[in-house]
This record gives sequence, C-alpha cells and structure tokens, in this order.
Amino acid sequence: SEDLLEARAWYDNIRPELGERFALAIEATLEAIAEHPMQFPVVYRSRRRAEVRRFPYVIALQDNFSYADFANTCSKNPCCAAACRKAA
Repeated sequence: SEDLLEARAWYDNIRPELGERFALAIEATLEAIAEHPMQFPVVYRSRRRAEVRRFPYVIALQDNFSYADFANTCSKNPCCAAACRKAA
C-alpha cells in the first residue's frame, strides 16, 4: 500500500538499512497473520490487531482475517511522537 511505501521511505531517509528492517518486519507480521490469525487480540467486535515488532505500527484485520488497515501508533507513545515531530 502507499502508506507502507511512505513509511519505508521515511525510515530509509533516517538510515537506509532501517527501511529494509521495516520492510522485513512488515513481511514477518503478514506471514504471522497468514499462519496464525487467531493469535492476535480482538480489539473491536471481530477486528484484530497485529503489532509490527520493533516499529510503532499495527496491522488491523477484519473478521475474515483480510488486511483492513495499517496505522502508525506513535501518538500513544510520547517519546516516539516527539521523534516523529522532530523528523518531519
């Protein structure tokens, strides 16, 4: 998705290998969703949330386990939010 590409570009601007690590973390999360979708917690009705390891992002899943949304969770972490504002 365009959001994923923008996020990777943002990490590439910080440090090129960080963009690659971000892409690998997204890929690992998507693989985990495909293999064991029930392991992720229900956050609203039948929607589940998969956190991306080592990055402040989550992938939301619909009740049929299809990809629903991709979101940055920086707003929930004051240190991360400050870093995001500083980098922008």
